[in-house]
Amino acid sequence: MIVCAAMAGALTMGTARAAAAATDPAAALAAQFQSAHGVHFTSVTKFGPGVDLAIRAYGVLQFGSSRVAAADLIGTVDNPMPKATADALAPAASVLGYDLATYAQPFEVITVGHTSYTTGDMVASRLPSGKHWLTNPSVGGATGFGGLPADVLDPAQLKKILASAKGHEPGGVFDGVSTTAYHGSATSDLGPASNGKYTYGLSWKLWVGADGLIRRVTSTATVVFTPKKGSAVRVEARTDARLTEWGDKIWVYAPDSWTTAPAPEIQILPAAPGAAKPRA
Repeated sequence: MIVCAAMAGALTMGTARAAAAATDPAAALAAQFQSAHGVHFTSVTKFGPGVDLAIRAYGVLQFGSSRVAAADLIGTVDNPMPKATADALAPAASVLGYDLATYAQPFEVITVGHTSYTTGDMVASRLPSGKHWLTNPSVGGATGFGGLPADVLDPAQLKKILASAKGHEPGGVFDGVSTTAYHGSATSDLGPASNGKYTYGLSWKLWVGADGLIRRVTSTATVVFTPKKGSAVRVEARTDARLTEWGDKIWVYAPDSWTTAPAPEIQILPAAPGAAKPRA
């Protein structure tokens, strides 16, 4: 009986350790990396103050054996570009072949490996007859998924993000799963400019399910320019992104080559989230 009790105790401890390991977010994310599987996402990014603009997106991320391998994003712009902004950008847009009159129309970005493909009315004027997709090298966007400067869909970076958290609390239920919400913030001086200085601030919140998987990411990024004379100018981007249906079977295909045309080196649209910094 003593032997049986010891074995039972060992099994219980082993099960507890396995459960703890399974709910470690970095380990749970790494365990999801299986070819032709992935996750669905939605995101909303709103800009302000004084900029009446919001970009909404939804789509899927396809995993490979160790990373996000492909993505398919469909985006829309909630509000037309303010006239003053459109007027200021019109000369550059004309040179690049972008039609700002169609800026608020839906667009789609497919990223497979090191190449992104963009389609929609906004880029239609840049495409030769019979072509539907503009191709660009996928060099990654300025931010990772959810507007964070690091990639929460990379296990090593996710571990560092959570280690920098300033606290956590019960996060409620998302995608049918109870979550814990971690939060953090950071500020930095972007250095002096010829007529002032820039500072950057970021606050974030990350909801992690009881199974260790991310369900929601929010962030507020703020850049403040303080001129040597006059009032400070503040620009803010607020992002709310959600992940659902982890482990779903997903396969993202590149468009047929005969429907694509290469784009100039300048890229205005960002790479699809999660596809940043591709590795061989």
